[in-house]
Amino acid sequence: FTVADNDVGGVHIDPVTDVYEIGTKAMFGVRLKTNPSHDVTLTLRIADETEGRLLSGSALVFTPDGGAQPWTNVQTVTVEAVDDMFADGAIQWPLNIEFNSQDPVYDTISNINVDIITRDDETEDIVVGTAQAVSEDRTMSHITVKLATMPFSEITVAVACLDLTE
Repeated sequence: FTVADNDVGGVHIDPVTDVYEIGTKAMFGVRLKTNPSHDVTLTLRIADETEGRLLSGSALVFTPDGGAQPWTNVQTVTVEAVDDMFADGAIQWPLNIEFNSQDPVYDTISNINVDIITRDDETEDIVVGTAQAVSEDRTMSHITVKLATMPFSEITVAVACLDLTE
């Protein structure tokens, strides 16, 4: 009689939490779904390094039963957000995982992406300074106006006097 191998390779990835530009890190576990016949190396790459950074190593190695890094062990991946000066909101970016192995099941698996979201800590705001008191003899007053964050493009701030009799 013949035994058919019906193992389906792949990885189990724990849920990933969002990262915040204020310095938080996200850690999630990765493990193989089946026992490989040869070592399996998962190469990790950040697609958008302006949003996130990989703190753990750039590769995870899983070994067959009895190896140094057994396939059943969960290995931890740690990422953190990159703090930019833009009020760009929540940005989703992929962490790419590439499979490399002499195991025929794992070597044929296509790359996968783990989507991570960076939450922003900047706000789109205009900061207006306090005006000095002005007398009716046409004394001038200066008001400081500045942006709270760096803009993506040119910004126009319209200024108007609400009471022309004053």
